[in-house]
Amino acid sequence: MITIGVDIGISATKVVMMKGTTVSGMEVWEESFNPERLERYISANVTNPANIDCIAVTGVGSVSFHGIKGINYKVIDEFSANAKAAGYACQSKDFIVVSVGTATSF
Repeated sequence: MITIGVDIGISATKVVMMKGTTVSGMEVWEESFNPERLERYISANVTNPANIDCIAVTGVGSVSFHGIKGINYKVIDEFSANAKAAGYACQSKDFIVVSVGTATSF
């Protein structure tokens, strides 16, 4: 299954697409979130949208996300999203992540 993660920030939107546990696409849009652009991204990168398990949305702009036709979505707080990404990046369940804001973590 495919999962799409979207971080909707004030001045940029970050998108990552996962097929299973493999990152299959990443983009940064240096603009405010535009749902039509996300729909175009999905159309260009996903053969069958029914294969999308979920769109996970985080960031300050996530409150304005109301879904995309027929695709499940969930809003995840930034700390949880940050921790999940850090665990994926370091391939461990034991780690410490420090968020310094503005999408910057160590």
